[in-house]
Amino acid sequence: MQTFTKLCTPSKIYFSIAIIASIIALLGGVSFMIVFIKLVFAFIWTFALGWLCNKGYTSISWVLVLLPYIIILLAIFKIYHVADSIKQLMRTIKLQGAYGQEAMSHINKKN
Repeated sequence: MQTFTKLCTPSKIYFSIAIIASIIALLGGVSFMIVFIKLVFAFIWTFALGWLCNKGYTSISWVLVLLPYIIILLAIFKIYHVADSIKQLMRTIKLQGAYGQEAMSHINKKN
């Protein structure tokens, strides 16, 4: 526990997230061996982040911790933007329902 308190903040955050994710994985039915391998990786990565901090590269350590979350956030915004563009296109060509049923409803009423 004393070693954990000596770690820099990015290392502590990464390690905490890794522990929480491992517990959730175990409760979700993931095999113990896979969780164990992920925890070994988490220890190694925590050590690497701490080493970067000790060498004075705390900002790089922060980037490495936050980068996956930034990428996920950007992907979510991109998916939202693409979905909004598709919705706008469908409205433009009046294909709002499944296979354009709303757009074709006026044809069925005339027959």
